[in-house]
Amino acid sequence: MNRLFSLIIVSALSALLSACVTTGTNMASTSPAPAFTAEDIANTEVIGSLNLPGHAKVVLAALLLEMRGESTAGLKSAVKFSKDGEHDLRNSFTNYKGYDVALIEIDQVGVGKQPKNGLNMAMGGVFTFMNDIGQTFSERFFADYTIARNGTMVIQNSAATPEFSEFPSVTGFFVKHEALVAAAPKLNSFRDFFLFAMANSIPMTATEEETRNLAQYDTLSFFDKLSRSELLPKTLEGNFAFLCFAMDRMSPVDSFIVKVSKSKLPRGVSSAEPHDIDFPDGYRMAIVEGSAKLYDKMRPFYIHALYKKGGAASGTEQHIGTFSNQKLPADIQRLTVPPGGEWVAEKLSAKTLTAPPRLLNPADREDAKLIQQALAERGFYNGKIDGLFGKGSQSALRAFRKNTMGSDSAQWDMDVQNRLFN
Repeated sequence: MNRLFSLIIVSALSALLSACVTTGTNMASTSPAPAFTAEDIANTEVIGSLNLPGHAKVVLAALLLEMRGESTAGLKSAVKFSKDGEHDLRNSFTNYKGYDVALIEIDQVGVGKQPKNGLNMAMGGVFTFMNDIGQTFSERFFADYTIARNGTMVIQNSAATPEFSEFPSVTGFFVKHEALVAAAPKLNSFRDFFLFAMANSIPMTATEEETRNLAQYDTLSFFDKLSRSELLPKTLEGNFAFLCFAMDRMSPVDSFIVKVSKSKLPRGVSSAEPHDIDFPDGYRMAIVEGSAKLYDKMRPFYIHALYKKGGAASGTEQHIGTFSNQKLPADIQRLTVPPGGEWVAEKLSAKTLTAPPRLLNPADREDAKLIQQALAERGFYNGKIDGLFGKGSQSALRAFRKNTMGSDSAQWDMDVQNRLFN
């Protein structure tokens, strides 16, 4: 599954569904469209943007509400689940808390005329959910339903099953080892580790000045390079940890593998032994710890993320990501994390925000909302104002600092606060 940004993709078959409903019978045009309002379900901006007839959107809304275990009372006048059918829309593997619908793909469509009973429809596809830090998971769904001539809709059968990524996306962060040791007792979930890594990450992207210096250094002869080390970022030496995250939910039988190598390819593996962590909700991460030199041009090393589908004895390892101890030029995207929040764009009222005299804390939800609103007003953030200072908020803060202060960092301090609110 490719990284799903803010795109809403619908199969060409969805257009066929619309065509089938409006041709061959005039029932759809004479029957009133089922009621569907913005209050019926969260993420209506996703459903509403699909090129589907109204009744299909109502069915999607009902399926999502049922999958989430939420009330479908708002839809009862439009659609109901048949008591005689089979409905298996919930499974123990799925936790929807904190996730919104990022993508709906329709890839199965069926339609048949039934003169006495109206129209019999079938629809299948995939819901993809994403949270504010970029974790995703997908559920394949199927439903068949009838539309009576009076407009009544009944979902006869429905089901949803987990769909796992064929090519998980990964991201990773270097942090100081002592910071990880100090925080470890309080880190229990994937989200805890991820937010810690973001807040304590060591910058691995070169500033514009460092990018120019690196380009100049690469043009020098071997002997000139020996005398022009001032063009290189200053080497950081110490005990570090690298936290590597698989951002897509993985099947319990699949493997997430992290290797350390001196090669740009995952071979010649070093003695460093990553610590793997599997979380109950299907997400994986690995931690590599040890003494190292960061930014050391003469001693590069690489951390490779691999994915193996199936059990340990089967499948082929796929190379899904590479990270190194080198700073990369500013125009190269090192990580594969999606920008958070674009798919839940929220329009903000134009008003001037005033920060309190104290330093705001991005980890505090109310403070984070103030920061998000200020970044949004200045055009750097277009995500949800939810007080969760995740990847989208961090990226917006980094862009603001770079644009106004020339600093390629997501650090929050009084200087950046004063610039943001004044």
